[in-house]
Amino acid sequence: MIFDFSVLVRKYPVGKYVYIMEDGKKKRFRVSGYSFSNGRWHVDMEGEIRFLLSRLEDLEIKMDSPVMIGEILSGMKKAVCASYCRFPACYEDEEELQERHCDRCPLNCLK
Repeated sequence: MIFDFSVLVRKYPVGKYVYIMEDGKKKRFRVSGYSFSNGRWHVDMEGEIRFLLSRLEDLEIKMDSPVMIGEILSGMKKAVCASYCRFPACYEDEEELQERHCDRCPLNCLK
């Protein structure tokens, strides 16, 4: 498989800040360039730090809003289920509750 270098440059342009969780703290690194060694692409950071491209993609803290929206919707679903759903009081057997109501609940689309 041939790697398209332009994908790397678009995803991690020189000057972009990348946030990574390290030792329990969010750290900020700035992309300074790229290197290729041992058949692998590396993203070079200021301060002579470099990350293997695939490792950086796994470590990077995503600052996108869809992640935050997903977390908000998940929290809303849990709150509505716990506080406002009338069906849990109708059943003592949780499996029956799950089969009859929870599996078909419209809030399940908020996962």
